[in-house]
Parts: sequence; C-alpha cells; structure tokens
Amino acid sequence: MNYPEGKESKMKLNNGINKFYKREYEGETVYCVEHTPSGCYAIFDNDEGAKAFLEEAIQRHGSSLVPKAHTHNQGCYLVFRVSEKGGPSTSLAAELYSYYHGIRLNELRQSKARIRHIIPSTGKVFEDCRKKNLFSTKDIAWDTPNRKISITPDGKHILVYIKKYDCMEYLTNTPEMFNLVARPTNLSFYVNKFGRTAVKLGSNPKSGAYLNMLAYACYHMGVDENNFVTRMPEIQNLFAEGPDKKGRSQEIDHANDDKHNNCIWNLSVIPSELNNNGGKYDFVARIKPPYHLFIAVTNDGEYRVQLGWNRFGFGQDFYIRCPNAETLIDMLHKAMKINKAPFGLRHTQIPSALWSSRRKKPHAALDFRRSADAAGMLLEMDVSEFEEWTMGTNFIVLSPWVVP
Repeated sequence: MNYPEGKESKMKLNNGINKFYKREYEGETVYCVEHTPSGCYAIFDNDEGAKAFLEEAIQRHGSSLVPKAHTHNQGCYLVFRVSEKGGPSTSLAAELYSYYHGIRLNELRQSKARIRHIIPSTGKVFEDCRKKNLFSTKDIAWDTPNRKISITPDGKHILVYIKKYDCMEYLTNTPEMFNLVARPTNLSFYVNKFGRTAVKLGSNPKSGAYLNMLAYACYHMGVDENNFVTRMPEIQNLFAEGPDKKGRSQEIDHANDDKHNNCIWNLSVIPSELNNNGGKYDFVARIKPPYHLFIAVTNDGEYRVQLGWNRFGFGQDFYIRCPNAETLIDMLHKAMKINKAPFGLRHTQIPSALWSSRRKKPHAALDFRRSADAAGMLLEMDVSEFEEWTMGTNFIVLSPWVVP
C-alpha cells in the first residue's frame, strides 16, 4: 500500500522540522523521515521500534543538515544528522545502526557506521538507512579504511574515493556494478606500486584483479556480486592479465588514457603490441592544450572521437569514427605529424611542438566531467555526423583545418 506523503505520522518536532511517513521503495514498504526545510530525507526499515527510537532521539537532540565538502569534483552534499546542542553530532545512520545491533553509540564511535550509498536525487539528499545497507568498519577490518562511494547527481556514474591513497575512481552506474562495489564485503581497493588501482576479491587476500578488468567483465561478460569470486580468475586467464602478470597478448585499455576512468565508454579490448611505447597510450597523452581529444567506445567496439582546439573561446572540432584500434592509432599518429597550425594559432602551436614544450601538462581527457560530457554527446550523435577514418585518411591543414 502506498501511503501519501505525511499522512501516516506527521510530527511537529522542533517546530515542524521533521516528519515521518511510509512509502513504497524497491517493492517494499519503508519508513521515511524527512527534513522538511530542505526536502532531504532518509528511509529505514518498516519497524515501529526503529521509528520510536528515532523519534525519541530527534525529540531529545534535534536534527540538522550539515554541509560536507568533498574534493575531486564532487562538490558538496548534505548529511542528515541528529545533533545534541553543544555536543557532538551523530549521523542518522549511526543512530539506526546502534538500534539494529543493540550497541551503544560511544562504542560505535570507536569505529564508524556508514551508509551503503547516498544518492543525490533532484538536488535533494536521499539516504538509504535500511539495516541491510548499514555497516561498521569493525565488520570489515580487512577493507580499505575510509572508502567513500557516491553517485553523481545525474545518476550515470559511481565515484569511489580511496582515502588512503587519495585516489578517485570512476565507474558507470549499472545495477550490477553498483551492487558489486557498494557492498563492503565484496571488494577491497588498493593502489599498487605502478599507480594502478586493483581490488582484492571477497575475503581472499591472495586474490586480485585490476579494477578496469573487473569493470569490463561486469559491463560485458556477465560478472556480478554473485559470481565474481569464481569468474574473475577465469577471465584473468583469458586475458592473461593481473596485478603481477606479464606477457599479455591483449589487454583492457583505457581509451582516453585516464587510468582512473573505468566507465563503460572508456574501456575496450586492444592487442598489447598496439598499446606499448609509441602506440595508442603514448600518443593519446601527447595531445596537449589548446588541443583536446575525447574518445567514447561504443558497445560494438567502435571509437568515436572529438578532436579539436579552443583558444579564448574560438576554435574548431572534428568528429571522427574509427572502426578499430588500428585506425584510431593511425589517426593519432597523423595528428602528431601536422606541421601547420590551424587558423588562430601560432605556427609553434602545432601538436608536436606543444608536446615537446609541455610534456607534464595534463591533457583534456583527464578532466572527468569534460570527458564524460563529451562521451555522452559522442554516443548520442548519429553515425552520419562523423567522418569515417580509414588507413588512407589524412589531415589536410588549410585555413581552418579540413579532414577529407
């Protein structure tokens, strides 16, 4: 049964700041507590005892929404907290965890209670505080400390921040991927000595896989939280790739050279010899500002490319379709051989000259938001809007650029 918002139990706590009611969520009836000034809310199990426990806690201490700043392009979001005036604040998750598991808050504060996921929705915070989505760091001592998982406001991407290594990983938000990375007993994240992010599988400390391999297997090979422990060794043998293995014949490649971008549109299978020094990896990183290069991989393995330049609001873009990795690499090689700058740029600003003088300057695709926006646009464009690149295609630099 659906309960109209506010009809089940509307409490005038703290001058009407909060209200409790029931609603349907994922096929079950849950309780909802809403912070009415902001419209932000949390759900918890349909448990009268939990409702009474929260009502008493909020009646005693009040409630507030506390801004919490996040780095790495996450902006800010608000966390629903039960706070004692003049004393420490306690999250709604911690209050409910202490109720569900029958432990005291001061004992819980020695570890931490975390919500499995916080989903910004239409600009409002939604917290899923059902018992199955709450856990304590003491429950998973082997896990990477202080891992934070959130979803971008548009709902398209999962952000995994590994605090120990100050590392942000980006994934496409599919139900299979979310359930795999969000449940804390599934994976433990770490960064190896080469700067690559990898995961331990389940509770086996000797198991491991690169995150991009796991992500690709989840997107395209039917791996999920129910079978990843048994399927991943088989898939690693197929690609002969793992954190400590060498001699690969093919590998899972990051199309735009951002090793932390493990989204479905940035991963593809590529022969290893095409990605070594002097191959795709090397040349993607050479496209430096004011030039930019954005790549999106389709489900059919086609590369869609936006290549162009922008300076002081003036520039030009080309949209190129490369049917495979070989044609993509051919296009990148020829882009670096352009010997005449486009109209509006000095001659010294040809791609190869900029690479020589700005080797340490990051390329545009390392900005995840720009890269994600470009990928979304490229994947939505009609095929007719692209120039198809073949091994015989060349750049003809006139005024402005022309790609035949």
